[in-house]
Amino acid sequence: MEKSDLPPINIQAHARFMKLVFFVMVLSVGVYAGALLVISRSAEHLSDGMKVGFEFCALASALVVFFVRFVKIARVLVPETLIPAAERLGKLRSYFIVCCVFSETVALYGFVLGFMGASLVDVAPFFVGSLVLYALCYPRLPSDLDDRQQ
Repeated sequence: MEKSDLPPINIQAHARFMKLVFFVMVLSVGVYAGALLVISRSAEHLSDGMKVGFEFCALASALVVFFVRFVKIARVLVPETLIPAAERLGKLRSYFIVCCVFSETVALYGFVLGFMGASLVDVAPFFVGSLVLYALCYPRLPSDLDDRQQ
């Protein structure tokens, strides 16, 4: 028999890393909103077509987040999964980062719209939507791996 040279899995380190990425990216949404309040707008009026285009892009990003969260992540969180623990943690980390990135894009679309001249009333749903998507994607570990860390 060959002995594995892989170090033991540090489940706590994976959990801390995922939560750190999560909170830094949520904080950046607040920074975008604050910066938008400070920056002067560069356009007087924004066409409705531009607003609809950004809304469509934000909706597409939200659909990606829903798919990754409720299909991909849900499959990995099931305790009966036959995937090794290290591989499960790697997949979870990747999927949660994808969720964070696409949640972030919703706020970025709102930031760009605001910078281009859209009113705060038009931009606020993008930031709120981004925060709602982040709330859906709060990182967690599978229950069977969570028990091993104690």
